[in-house]
Amino acid sequence: MKYSTEIPTPLVNRYSIIFGLYGLGASVLNNGLTFRPLWTGMHRHLICTAIGSVIGWYAYRYEVNKNAQLEYRNRTYMERHPELFPPDEQRKVGNDYHNWLPLR
Repeated sequence: MKYSTEIPTPLVNRYSIIFGLYGLGASVLNNGLTFRPLWTGMHRHLICTAIGSVIGWYAYRYEVNKNAQLEYRNRTYMERHPELFPPDEQRKVGNDYHNWLPLR
């Protein structure tokens, strides 16, 4: 579901970095398991890192959209059923605590 007020997703976020490192690690692991020097084939390292970063970007965008939809559903439910969510009464902090007397 697309919204007109959709927030643009930043290219560099925690998921794109983590998934990019996963892609790099997969390429290095592939070299290690095939008995090649770990850092050979830099073009494959770059491609795997880029693919992992793109997957991470889509994962972040999916999470942001899911959270927005959940918040939208909750907010509209609360607006449609105000009898289930009465406003909180205003309290003072002094009414919540007992009088304190030091022991001497």
